[in-house]
Amino acid sequence: DCPLMCSRPGIDMKNLLALFSFALFILAPSADAGITSFVKSAAAPYVNALSIDFDSADSDYISCPSVNYTTTMTVCVWAKDNTSVNGKALVSKYNANASERSWLINTLSNKAQVLMDDNGTTPLARDYQGTQTVFWTLGWNQFCFTIDTTSGAGVLNLYGNGTLDASPFKAADSSMAAGIKSSTSELLIAGIRSGGGGPNPAAFYNGNITNVSIWNIALDATGITNTRASSKPADLATHPNYSNLVHWYKLGDGDAVGTGTILDSKGSNHCTSVNLVSGDIVADVP
Repeated sequence: DCPLMCSRPGIDMKNLLALFSFALFILAPSADAGITSFVKSAAAPYVNALSIDFDSADSDYISCPSVNYTTTMTVCVWAKDNTSVNGKALVSKYNANASERSWLINTLSNKAQVLMDDNGTTPLARDYQGTQTVFWTLGWNQFCFTIDTTSGAGVLNLYGNGTLDASPFKAADSSMAAGIKSSTSELLIAGIRSGGGGPNPAAFYNGNITNVSIWNIALDATGITNTRASSKPADLATHPNYSNLVHWYKLGDGDAVGTGTILDSKGSNHCTSVNLVSGDIVADVP
């Protein structure tokens, strides 16, 4: 018997080895193909999938470090009101016990209202009290306000579901051109700091909240529109004014309220949940 690779009549060993090497070359995957198949795909755009369900009976709220803008600002919030109860807070920078009343978004007569102060000492010293007359119905809605005090007069605009409210009114004790009240009070979501015996949380909201965004400019009408993807929260990472977005609390997506952490998806102003549990993150969204 002839061992493997020995010479046989009619077989040229050089040609056989060349043919074998060529076959290995053809069957081997190319380096380029291997690299291409492992290129990481681009990150998927943000889609709002979760919200936080606040229960006023449980005194649920979120406390964030102070956010202090005194000349121009935009605040937007998506909320689902489950009870139509007056006087409940959506987002606030408002401490009634320490002359720290700066601004507040709350519910009033089944509408959304924003209060802006430059005084801060007296509850009725409201330089702007805006009521969004077409906004508040049961179910999901978006509410935004913009404030610009640099023009010499102070301009407040209110938007409900992307539509400018034509009827905000000013109940003034002085001009908002002086600026928004500077305050060290923390930012609260779904509550305020009340007066009385101390800065106790109060006015707890009963319903769902998602996508609270705070900007360091007064967004124009187009900017407000771009916070929306039809009737849903837009991916703010693609917003034309993204550089002016300073805080973005998605409220649910990426959060873990069971551990007490509420993430700021744009800045580093992370928040603490109070009385919330992991079951309060729910798949109920606009």
